[in-house]
Amino acid sequence: GIGYDGSIGLYVEEKNRSWCSSSASNDHRAITIEVASDKTAPYAVTGKAYAALIDLLVDICSRNNIKELKWEGNKALMGNIARQNMTVHKWFANTSCPGDYLYSRHNLIAEGGNGTLFELEGIGFSKGNKALVRPVAPTVTIKVGGQAVEIPATGLFIGTPASNNANVE
Repeated sequence: GIGYDGSIGLYVEEKNRSWCSSSASNDHRAITIEVASDKTAPYAVTGKAYAALIDLLVDICSRNNIKELKWEGNKALMGNIARQNMTVHKWFANTSCPGDYLYSRHNLIAEGGNGTLFELEGIGFSKGNKALVRPVAPTVTIKVGGQAVEIPATGLFIGTPASNNANVE
């Protein structure tokens, strides 16, 4: 899940089913992401939440060998990952989730250039035909009771899920 401030929390491990999209078959194959949004239509998200969503998607795709995100906005293409590998909650339940704000931007989220995953300049990821390179976060270690404890370099936290989701197979 992603908070309004761009913080990222892990509520269900990616290898497990989230019970999030109201579809067992979708939840068994998808990594679902909840994004905090306004409470009324069009359910806009903050710039920090949107930037964190892109960062998280790049991370998930790189760790799961997903070469690109594909989006045509066509429910009939579910399961046809050669053409579309993203789904939305409203395809499985009577809901507006993820809301018009994120739904209308799914094509931008999924767009790639020249066979690359994303073209993200200025936030530490490769551009063009180069391999995806993650920035290396500093390692922070503190001592508690004389024992060294490594602190995660990300804003990972455990808490209550946010309101909207985007799903990636």
